[in-house]
Amino acid sequence: MQKIKHLLSKEDLDLIEPYLPFMVLDNEKKDYIKLSKSQFGRKRRRLWMFSSLLALIIILALSFLLIQSVNLRKEAERNEDEAKLKTEEAQCLYLSSLSQEVFETDPTRGLALANLALKNSTENVFLIIRKILMEMYYNAKSNKQFLFSTNIEGATSAIFFPDGKMILTSSDDTIVKKWI
Repeated sequence: MQKIKHLLSKEDLDLIEPYLPFMVLDNEKKDYIKLSKSQFGRKRRRLWMFSSLLALIIILALSFLLIQSVNLRKEAERNEDEAKLKTEEAQCLYLSSLSQEVFETDPTRGLALANLALKNSTENVFLIIRKILMEMYYNAKSNKQFLFSTNIEGATSAIFFPDGKMILTSSDDTIVKKWI
């Protein structure tokens, strides 16, 4: 009995498959065909497993990249929000320092700028601007009422209290605002 070294290929198996029921083969040839089929099945399973593993690796890699991009996006949004906040704070601090300069020559405009800075301030700079506003009061030459030369934001006059903790503003529409 001669041992067969090569197994049948897929094409060979496909070619003889329809005729197998009608063929009269000895056990050795039947075993040979059976071994060829199982060998082909193993190759197919290995290929399927390799393809599945490759697909899983690709899915995991894409998932990782997606998570990374979402995290980077969130970080960029946080940085953008922080930058906007710092810009707003810088603008408020600039207005308050400008109000100190203007206050010496035009108290009405100086107070209006300080009021605008206080209105637009964030929690971080509110106390700083409030302190600057109170310093403006203490640095003034007298505790007189300052009359606004124009109707700025509806206010026509302001009164500073001697303790430096409160300012009252009034307008033509009889509204008095208390600034603490």
